[in-house]
Amino acid sequence: MLTHDNHLWNAINTLVGHRLHEGARTVTLAPMYHIGGLGVHTLPLLYLDGTVTLLPAFELAETLAAMARERVTV
Repeated sequence: MLTHDNHLWNAINTLVGHRLHEGARTVTLAPMYHIGGLGVHTLPLLYLDGTVTLLPAFELAETLAAMARERVTV
């Protein structure tokens, strides 16, 4: 079972381990039901008041355009 505290401390450990900073920006493609999409790319940045752009699927041109448009830093 994953609790709120599990997700919170995973987010804190991820932002410390990856040296993320306030205002970081990312594009998330991984499914939100998977810990990679939720715990590595999404929750840590939201915890830092970062920006997360969610894309429904991986399409190369759309993904690259979103990364450029959103000025992705992570």
